[in-house]
Order: sequence, then structure tokens, then C-alpha cells
Amino acid sequence: TIQFNLKTGDLAGRGDVVMRDGERVIRGGTFFYDRTEKSGVVYDADTHIPPFYYNGATIKRIRDDAYVIDGGLFTPCSLTTPHFSLRAKKIWVYTDKRIVAVHLTLNVADVPVFYFPFLLQTHDGTGVLTAVGRELRKGAYAQNTVRLPSLGAGQELTLAADIYERLGQALGLSYAIAKPRWNLHTDVL
Repeated sequence: TIQFNLKTGDLAGRGDVVMRDGERVIRGGTFFYDRTEKSGVVYDADTHIPPFYYNGATIKRIRDDAYVIDGGLFTPCSLTTPHFSLRAKKIWVYTDKRIVAVHLTLNVADVPVFYFPFLLQTHDGTGVLTAVGRELRKGAYAQNTVRLPSLGAGQELTLAADIYERLGQALGLSYAIAKPRWNLHTDVL
């Protein structure tokens, strides 16, 4: 069922709806579209914005290159129950491959494994290197390292935030500089 408001030009639809936005297809149960603002919302929705598949309670088109997903997930896996996914309270997706999300859990199948309060991924990636494992001395652990933007030629600043089952938490900062005749590397834990 599709309804068209003659006064405002707004559209609404119910059923198995498909909203096309250029090459992008958003599927869902109900939609509303404001033709004046060129913005819309699809409820109980899913879409594919390469390289990820998204679904959520709502997917809103807020401008030509940006969408907001409430109560959703994203994954590179096209399966109905993906091998793994990131579920979030709110996700902002930009068509230039930037993603911002808040209150995320990493899920393997449907099992929550790890919580992240915030995620920012740019076209260069998140910049965060994560190692997850288990060792006899450390127990289960998650080590997270991020290289901060360059301070100049031959300089590197790295921030680490680790969680260990048996050893607790650790924060670290590392600064390194390399010159033709000497090198300096210092760590603060």
C-alpha cells in the first residue's frame, strides 16, 4: 500500500517495501519519504552499502551521502545469521566508507563477545589493531593498539589499551623517532 499526500508531496508505504536511492536499495516493512527534504526512513530495514550489509529497526536517509541506522548491525557477511557482526545502538554510515557507531557489541553468530563504547572507521580503516586470545599467564585478553596521526617524518606515537583476565587493565603510550644517525624509543605504561 502506498499513500501520497497531495499537499506536502510526502510518500508512505506499507508491506514488503523497496526504496531505491540511486543504485542503493533499502528493503523494509514500512517507509516514509519527504520529497521536499529528500530524506526518508524505512522501518525493519536492511541494505548493502559496500563493503558491509546493514539492518536495523530504522534506516534513515539524512542526506545524499549519509544514513543513520537505529538498533542495527553491520557485517561483511551476507547470511541471515552472519558469522560475526557489530551490533550498535546507533550507526552513521557515509557513502565515502566512513562509519561512526555508538554502544557496539562484537557478536560471533548471535553471541555477544566484546563491548565497544564507540567506533570510528574512515576510508583508512579504524587504525586500531586488536589481538584477542588466551595465554596461561595472562588468561583471556584483548590488546588494542592505535597509531596516532604522524607527528612528522620518522616520528610515531602509539596508544595501547589492553584488558587481561588475570593481570587487569593496562594503558600505554609509546613514542619513537628515527633519524639517519640515531633512534629514540620510549614507553610509558
